[in-house]
Order: sequence, then structure tokens, then C-alpha cells
Amino acid sequence: MLADLLANATGLIWALPNVDPQQPPGMENLTTVLGWIAWGVSVLCLAAFLVCAGWLAIATLTGQEVRAAKGLVIVLIAAVIVGAASTLFAILV
Repeated sequence: MLADLLANATGLIWALPNVDPQQPPGMENLTTVLGWIAWGVSVLCLAAFLVCAGWLAIATLTGQEVRAAKGLVIVLIAAVIVGAASTLFAILV
């Protein structure tokens, strides 16, 4: 019975249509602007990472390494979000 359910499920998956999405006319400028914004945010994330890494190095001498580590984690999360957003945008467009 389970084998029949799996066979039917795989048959349904293969029966799905292959959709080829196309970009609406006039959207080239929007994708260019979004690409530049993504690059700008990526550069800002890199700069913030370097600043937070330097802050962490100095903060170990003053005892504020927890605050510096929080900043570093926030920057890394922001970089992951930017990377995920650009990947999703590349898949969708």
C-alpha cells in the first residue's frame, strides 16, 4: 500500500508542468537598480564586518567583548539575509 502511494506521488511530481517564467517588458531597469542595491549592501556588510572584527580585537582589552561579538553576529546575519535575498531574486527573475 505504501509503495502504491509513493508511486502515485512520484507520478504526480513528474506530471507537473515545466514553467518558464519571463520578465515583463520594462523591468530591465528595475533589475539593474536592485542589482546595484544588492552590491552596495554587500559592500556595507563587508565594511561592517571588518569594523566589528577590529572592535572585537580592541574590546577584549577593555572587557566589552560581548557587545562587539553581538555586533559581529548581527553583521553576519545581515550578510546571510542579503545573500539569500539575491539568490531568491535570481531564481525568480
